[in-house]
Amino acid sequence: MTKPLFKSSKTSIDSLKSGDIMTGVVRNVLDFGAFVDIGVQNDGLVHISAMGGKKLALGNHVQVLITSVDAVKKRISLQLVKLL
Repeated sequence: MTKPLFKSSKTSIDSLKSGDIMTGVVRNVLDFGAFVDIGVQNDGLVHISAMGGKKLALGNHVQVLITSVDAVKKRISLQLVKLL
């Protein structure tokens, strides 16, 4: 399995924007989605409706699309692009 390649220019939630493609690691899986570590302070959420029918498991390496960022509430919404 390959390690996720965190982008060194994206180190905080303030440096993220919608449309960015990131790699990360699944850190938690719940009924409604999965939380992914993308290399910033806060994990992003891939809602179950944004997984494209795929199931994620702890430790999966993934490529995700940032769909929205709320820096005030520290929320990052993600869409699954592919499993790595």
